[in-house]
Amino acid sequence: MHTGLRTTGGGRSRGVALAIVIIFGFVLAVLATVVLVFFQSNVSSYSFVKNRLKARIAAEAGAMLALHILEQDYDSAPQSGTPFHLPGDSAQWVRLPESEDLAWVVVDPCNRNREDNLGAVEIRSRGMAGGMSRDVVMRACPDYASRYALMVDGDVLDFFEDGRVVDGPVHANGRIEFSSLTPDSTNDPRVHAVSTTADGGFYLEGMGRIERPHPPGSNLWVRPYSHHVLGRPYWNDAVPEADFDRMVEYYRRLEHNAAVDGTQITGGGRLLLDGDIALFKGGPAEPADTIPIAELDVLFVRNGSSPLYVKTLSEPSEPLSIVSNGSIYIAGLIETSSVSVGGPLALIAMRDVRVARDPEAYGQPDWPNPWNIDTDRGLLVKAVVAALGGSLEAEDPSHPNPSGRLSLVGGLIQRRFGILGIAGHGYELSISYDQVLASTRPPFFPSLGRWHMLSWEQDPDYGGRDIEQDMY
Repeated sequence: MHTGLRTTGGGRSRGVALAIVIIFGFVLAVLATVVLVFFQSNVSSYSFVKNRLKARIAAEAGAMLALHILEQDYDSAPQSGTPFHLPGDSAQWVRLPESEDLAWVVVDPCNRNREDNLGAVEIRSRGMAGGMSRDVVMRACPDYASRYALMVDGDVLDFFEDGRVVDGPVHANGRIEFSSLTPDSTNDPRVHAVSTTADGGFYLEGMGRIERPHPPGSNLWVRPYSHHVLGRPYWNDAVPEADFDRMVEYYRRLEHNAAVDGTQITGGGRLLLDGDIALFKGGPAEPADTIPIAELDVLFVRNGSSPLYVKTLSEPSEPLSIVSNGSIYIAGLIETSSVSVGGPLALIAMRDVRVARDPEAYGQPDWPNPWNIDTDRGLLVKAVVAALGGSLEAEDPSHPNPSGRLSLVGGLIQRRFGILGIAGHGYELSISYDQVLASTRPPFFPSLGRWHMLSWEQDPDYGGRDIEQDMY
């Protein structure tokens, strides 16, 4: 009896233990299933995210490859608005180097491209990786020195100080220095977009080289800070050098070809722009030559070491580039119309561009009106001014006294900064960007041999159209 009761109790214990084992196994199976499902979900999610990221990188690589090919093969934008593919396989897919990923790249030139504007293209790139696809769209144009409010081959020092406003792009091959005395951003220097080279860099007075438009611990805020803090294209310290020698060589070749066409002046003198004509005199007693500018585009002046004095009597009615193999002297008001009426006007010197001294300010005789020099006060110059071998400077930086403002409406391209004034005398330079130059260049202005990114968009909405259609 006692033994039987013990046997019955053992059976119950074994039954309970077996039930516990079964339940525990079931729980483990459920947990293993959950873990497996979760793992597979994570793997699937990771694979999705990885392929999506790789597809985007492939699309970006395809767009940058197209930009590189444009820089190699196109000195200016294609004039035809017909889209074309980057060469690839039979389906136009490009296999990216050292990758199994693919890109399908369409270059769509703007239908409004003309000889007289910068021109632009829209690059649409579709990346493919692991069955996933992503698109990016880039717009770009050839880079011209004429589209800059200020371009300098050397350093930009003692310029971007409190109160300085330049509402266009600025580039220097050397260092660009900023300074501010105000405790907050009030009156700090303002520039639309600024770039320099890796060897140049941005500097803050007293702090050395800086990476950001507002260095920690400083009272400087390069305005508009919200743009510059985004980096390219507003704040960029890794741009290739602008090749000034390339521009000089371009104009030398152009001048040689123009000599055959007879579109040039030999010797120094005074040049007056008046509507649809230019008037030129080599001396005060000489008769004036009349030069129609309607079909001229470029006027070459072979003046060597003799000055060429330029001013306007009325706004030129046509776009014009005046190219001197010596120096150009600003003799008074330089006025131009809007691009829809006339302009733009470019004064391009292989040496310096100088503000001429006014003889009357020294009690000296001058040529009779309207050939006289009129620079004894503030001046307005509406043009692209390029001193490819020197600088914009005053012939006598001690005059006028007190100083006047040299208001440049357009752009300034120079090897280095010149002296315009000394100790409250001479001229104070202000640069107001002509927005027309963002899309239009003076006649036969050379490109810099590179392309400039205008905008960048990820996963755009094509409005139901195909990537290869003419959409720009």
